[in-house]
Amino acid sequence: MYTIRRHLGKGKHYGWWQIREYISNSKQGAIVEYVDPAKFTIIFRNCFLYNRPNTAKKILEGANKQPCAWICAGSYVKDNVENFEIADDMPTELEFNPKKAINWIAYYPFQNPVEVFGEILYIYTKNTKLYI
Repeated sequence: MYTIRRHLGKGKHYGWWQIREYISNSKQGAIVEYVDPAKFTIIFRNCFLYNRPNTAKKILEGANKQPCAWICAGSYVKDNVENFEIADDMPTELEFNPKKAINWIAYYPFQNPVEVFGEILYIYTKNTKLYI
C-alpha cells in the first residue's frame, strides 16, 4: 500500500507527486519516490481518498496551508507522458483544494461539482491534475 500527495514543500521536488509507504490511515512511512508530473503519468489502483476536514476548514478560513489530504493506493504504475493515452475523451477531474472546499471534489462533464468520498477503483495523473 502507498500514500500519495503533491509535495508542496520548498525544494527541488516542489509540485511533484510524493509516494510513501503506507503504515496506517494517519501515519505515512518512508518516501518511496518523487515523480515529476511533467515527465510521468501515474495510474493508482484500488484507491481510497482521505482528508482532515478540521484542518481543511481552518485553511479555508485563512490559516496557512499544510498537508491535509492524501490518497491511499494498493499499487501504482508510471509511464512516460508521451507514451500514455487516455481512451476517455471527457475525463472526470478530481481535486482537493482546501482554499475552495474541505472535501475531495469531482468535476464530472456537464454536471455541477460533487463531493467524493471513499473508495475509487483507479485514479490517474496528467501533469499536476488527478482524474478518475
